[in-house]
Formats: sequence, C-alpha cells, structure tokens
Amino acid sequence: SLAVELLLKLADLCQDDDARRRASYVVETLAPSMARYPAAFGHLLGSADLLINGATELAIVGDPKSPDFRTLARVAGEHYVPGIIIAGGAPRDDADVALLKGRDARGGRATAYLCRNYACEEPARSAEQLREQLERLP
Repeated sequence: SLAVELLLKLADLCQDDDARRRASYVVETLAPSMARYPAAFGHLLGSADLLINGATELAIVGDPKSPDFRTLARVAGEHYVPGIIIAGGAPRDDADVALLKGRDARGGRATAYLCRNYACEEPARSAEQLREQLERLP
C-alpha cells in the first residue's frame, strides 16, 4: 500500500503516467479483497481514494531559506489535507518536478500555488491568503 501511495505521488509530481498505471493495477487487482475486508486495507483504501479523487497539489516557489518561504511552508503544515502533494524550491524553468515547472516567485516573494488536477487557485504570496485557500478545500 505504501508503494502504491508513493507511485501515485510520484505520478503527480512528475506527470508520470506509467507510475499511475502501475499503482492503478495494484488497486484494481486488490479491489475485491478491499471491498470484502476493508479493515485489512486501511492504507490501500486511502491510496485508492487518491487514485480516484486525485490529489491536492501545493507548489511553493522561492528561496527555501527565506522567511516568506518558511512561513508559507509552516501554514501548509498546519492544515490536514488528505492526499496533498507538496513540492517546493527555487523557480527554475528546467525543474524536474512537474509541479514546479512554469511557476515563479511573484514580486520577488515566495509564492504558493494550490491546485487540483493542475488547475490552480490564484497564487498566494501571503500566509493569510494560503490559509484561506486551504480552509476552503473540501
């Protein structure tokens, strides 16, 4: 179940369809057993939810050592969001992590991009704005 979860998160971070396909195969193979004995598959059921409903993606772009970056990261850590995938770092056009590609630090400040299926909210440059976005999540 942990391998499935990691494959799904890798699939979202890197837009890796092969990783998603492998995770889906495991979930589909074990679906009858999960339906019959759900208490035995708690973690895998969470991964199945991630597969079916998708992840919430959060990219924090900026200098990881800066106070504004750390503040946004702290706000993200204060909220429980099932199925969240977080990536952070300096803005780079050649980023290996798909979640960071094409994202920039707006106005020279760390900027958070909260997304579902790569459709994003307005970029948040303040802790208050990110907190409001996280609290509005279903």
